[in-house]
Amino acid sequence: MASANLGKVIEKIVGRVKKEEERPKEETTPETAAEPMPEHVPVQTTLQAKQVYIKSTVLNSLEELENIVAELESGNIVIIRLTPLFDVDLDDVRRAVKKLKKVAQKIDGDIASLGEDRIIVTPSNIKVWRDKS
Repeated sequence: MASANLGKVIEKIVGRVKKEEERPKEETTPETAAEPMPEHVPVQTTLQAKQVYIKSTVLNSLEELENIVAELESGNIVIIRLTPLFDVDLDDVRRAVKKLKKVAQKIDGDIASLGEDRIIVTPSNIKVWRDKS
């Protein structure tokens, strides 16, 4: 019963993120014939390979949010289980998800619900796929 309510709360808060983020994409101009096509260069040589970790954590209190924010700012993906916090106070869950939503927007990341009691927050270079049906 409690986890059904938690899922609704998370979906309600996280669902707002996509509505706020949905804005028209800038159109890119096609390349002209005068611009030379770049040679194929392997990705490993063009980009500095940076380790990105997927970290799973349980949020027991609002004080633990600082560790999660630090992980996100360092470029890691964080999956957060909110059930223990929900068992203590639903308002704390709302505060936590709203703070994570703001952090995701600040770092140009993404946030989504993973079922009833988990959310995922990603850095800017990783987006969560959503079924549009």
